[in-house]
Amino acid sequence: MGNGLSLPPCLHLPAAVRLVYWGGRARLVAADARLTAGDVAAELPAPATDHAVCPADAFFVGLAIPVMSPGEELLPGRTYFVLPAARFPSVKVLTAATLTALSAAPAPASRGRSKAAAPAALPLLAGQCPFEYVKGDGGAPLIRVLPEFIEKVITCDGGGAVQHAGAEAALRAAGGAEEPAVGAEAGDHSGGR
Repeated sequence: MGNGLSLPPCLHLPAAVRLVYWGGRARLVAADARLTAGDVAAELPAPATDHAVCPADAFFVGLAIPVMSPGEELLPGRTYFVLPAARFPSVKVLTAATLTALSAAPAPASRGRSKAAAPAALPLLAGQCPFEYVKGDGGAPLIRVLPEFIEKVITCDGGGAVQHAGAEAALRAAGGAEEPAVGAEAGDHSGGR
């Protein structure tokens, strides 16, 4: 009895591909549409090589940023980030500095104290650590950055924010970042040693 709509248990809707673009736009693509990373990049202003498509659940501290090759197919039910390649540093390893570079939020004003731009703020997940310990191949411990955190970083949906130094402190506590070098040049990756 009742006026509710009842669907047979075997009927379910296929999962869609979810794309989250740097700056805040997101869209769903029907699961039956075969889509590659190159197709997504080609939809954006030229040149397409200026954008990278990355699986949202594959960001690990200290490992390469998971940029997909243009021919790789996007899988239904998964989320992918579409990021400007110019936001990646020359070293393509995920660090606190890399996360800050991915931020779509404008950098706070430096109030004339330094000619260097102040780092953009990184959001925190309310009451949750943005990192997760997992076991990699061979049982090696890895630190995964939660997709929800990266989505907040690239979409400017910060809520409460923590400065770059706070993110570095969280990574150091998790064992994923070294102390920042003092006085090192911006392009110097030697750590000032």
